[in-house]
Amino acid sequence: MHAHTADRLRSTRLGRRLLAYLEARQGTTAIEFAMIGLPFFILLIGLIEICVMFVVMTVLEHGAHEAARDIRTGEFQGSGTVTRDAFRTDICESMANLFNCSNRVTISVDRLTSFPASAPTVPLKTDGTLQDESTLPFNPGGREDIVVVQVFYEWELITPALSWPLANYPDNTRLMIATVAFRNEPF
Repeated sequence: MHAHTADRLRSTRLGRRLLAYLEARQGTTAIEFAMIGLPFFILLIGLIEICVMFVVMTVLEHGAHEAARDIRTGEFQGSGTVTRDAFRTDICESMANLFNCSNRVTISVDRLTSFPASAPTVPLKTDGTLQDESTLPFNPGGREDIVVVQVFYEWELITPALSWPLANYPDNTRLMIATVAFRNEPF
């Protein structure tokens, strides 16, 4: 503002108030924080969600590997309860029940003829959702069979602004997949 204009404004009561308002700095920090705070907290929550997703994926892979080990050694087949629900219980126990395992885990266990043929695909319907678990194979195989275990978990995303690049499944969710391929031992 020019010096001449400022002098003219100081000469009137309204001008003094207008100048005092324009020169005031109280509340500037609050306004700046309000402008930066919301994006900052959304990014912070998004970062926490990504970290939790990595932990959940690691726990899911650990559960799949531990449960698949029981199939590989023949312990599961010799237990007398060779069912999908018994295998799901093994997986959930291996994951220390850290999240809602029983309602969100889908399992596929299949015996294959050779390792090159063991490139499993995600069993999706045309609408992009998983096939019903009852249509997926559950065959833990026998001695020296090649087996592929796939465990699918639907993780609900919570960060509103950052979930769209993370979602790979309908309804703002991320489909996590743990796959274990192995040859059964000669039990």
